[in-house]
Amino acid sequence: MPIIALSLVSLCSSAGDYQPAAGLGQQYGDVLGTQFAYTTEASKYFVSLGLVGFSADCSNNV
Repeated sequence: MPIIALSLVSLCSSAGDYQPAAGLGQQYGDVLGTQFAYTTEASKYFVSLGLVGFSADCSNNV
């Protein structure tokens, strides 16, 4: 049982981070919007919703 608990701790420590943001520009869905991002050590995935449009993208850190 302790081995399973230790493996879950290491799994949780390598999990990504959720980052909300608000701003202006294309990455926020044009004029004014919010962005919800999920970031890991190797990549970033985000979805944005703005007054005029929406956006979805991902980027990889190589």
